[in-house]
Amino acid sequence: MLMKQDEILYPCNWSYKVIGTSRDDLYRDIKQIMSQRSYSLEDSRKNGKYISLNLSLTVDSKMERNLIFQALKSSSSVKMVI
Repeated sequence: MLMKQDEILYPCNWSYKVIGTSRDDLYRDIKQIMSQRSYSLEDSRKNGKYISLNLSLTVDSKMERNLIFQALKSSSSVKMVI
């Protein structure tokens, strides 16, 4: 049986969980990646040596959503993006 994926209607609110080891470096790099975009950033969890932040913003398309994901993932301070 094939399951139909839910369709995402754009623009929409989107959240990323960004994980790294330095809160200050994560904040700096996310600010640089987001440039002039409006976004919110909240501490999520500190678990041992890792810090996770919730990044929320409005994205206008799947392409934009994926570009932001790739930019975050490519940042030197980011260990993982979910």
